[in-house]
Amino acid sequence: MKIKYLLLSGLLFGLVACEQAPKKEEVPQQEQKQEQKVEQKAEQKVEQKAQEVKQEAKKEETKQVVQTSGGALGNPDKGKNVFQSRGCAACHLPASESVGPSLKRIAQAYAGKEEQLVKFLKGKAPAIVDPERFAIMKPQLNQIKDLSEQELRDLAAYIMSYK
Repeated sequence: MKIKYLLLSGLLFGLVACEQAPKKEEVPQQEQKQEQKVEQKAEQKVEQKAQEVKQEAKKEETKQVVQTSGGALGNPDKGKNVFQSRGCAACHLPASESVGPSLKRIAQAYAGKEEQLVKFLKGKAPAIVDPERFAIMKPQLNQIKDLSEQELRDLAAYIMSYK
């Protein structure tokens, strides 16, 4: 039994004795690695803050009223709410064609003709984008006839924000 205790204590002593303090060269390298990590974290934070500022500026830009040759068109953020609440997103996607033309294609077609887009949404002007699909769109236009003039202008501003 004593032999086991002696062997175990010798083994523990040997392990403790073998553990060495870091070499003088290793300490600066460890500090250097820590400094690099701190610098990387700081750079990431700066980059993240810059992206947040860009996003905030973009939000502010879209909140501004879209101006046209005929005057103020509307608020794109409010128009987005109308677009979503009236189910327009079911047929019109931002950049790709589906049942209806994409918002980008509509905005490009009505560039400089924003008032005509408002008239179309009122049902008082012909379609200039995919007129052959107008029969599909007609029931949906009937659903938005109860929108106020401002809501229609907001909706048009949202569509035109995809130029």
